[in-house]
Amino acid sequence: MLKLRHATEGEKEKVLSLYKSVIGLEGSVWDEEYPSLTEIDADFEHDCLYVLEKDGVIIGAISPLYENICDGFDCWRISDGTQREFARVVIGREHQGYGYGAVMTKMLLDVFKTEGCRSVHILVAECNISAQKTYLKNGFEERGNCEMFGHSYLLYEKIL
Repeated sequence: MLKLRHATEGEKEKVLSLYKSVIGLEGSVWDEEYPSLTEIDADFEHDCLYVLEKDGVIIGAISPLYENICDGFDCWRISDGTQREFARVVIGREHQGYGYGAVMTKMLLDVFKTEGCRSVHILVAECNISAQKTYLKNGFEERGNCEMFGHSYLLYEKIL
């Protein structure tokens, strides 16, 4: 059984190990410096770090951002303050390929809907074909592209 819930203080290291497990995988632009405990601590402090559990084992994490870094782009259909953004989406290496990323995304979208959110934005690394497929499967559409953090990204939006 899958469950999406807020992370607890004691799970920060587990989330970090999930992040580290995907370094070097095809499509990943993460490295030993990012994401780190700095991002995890900030996400936790702002109550925006979720984990995905499967039968009591944490297999993924996702962070709805407390500051929307994508808001400055003019490609969005909705940017009236009812939009949300998420980042640092990870499914541990050993659990990839089973559709858990799509399920976790759908679960978070359901949370956003109950909070009155009208659209969701996300940056997807241009080289991360698997993530692109996941978001397209969940009804996101490509709205543009950009260069940030030394990488090329596609800008995806979903209207809720």
